[in-house]
Amino acid sequence: MKAKILLILHVTGKNFEDIQQILLRCSSHIVRVSMNESKIKSERTFRVQQLGNSPRVQSLF
Repeated sequence: MKAKILLILHVTGKNFEDIQQILLRCSSHIVRVSMNESKIKSERTFRVQQLGNSPRVQSLF
């Protein structure tokens, strides 16, 4: 059974690549980091998907 954890971060004025690298360094179990631009261009939503015992990063987008 795989556990799925979705973390949503709301940040303003931050660089997506920097946030992405920080998150990937925090845990080897994070498999996906994605970003959605909101209607307000200065606000971005980051979604981090973490699956069970998966030790590798599968895709970043």
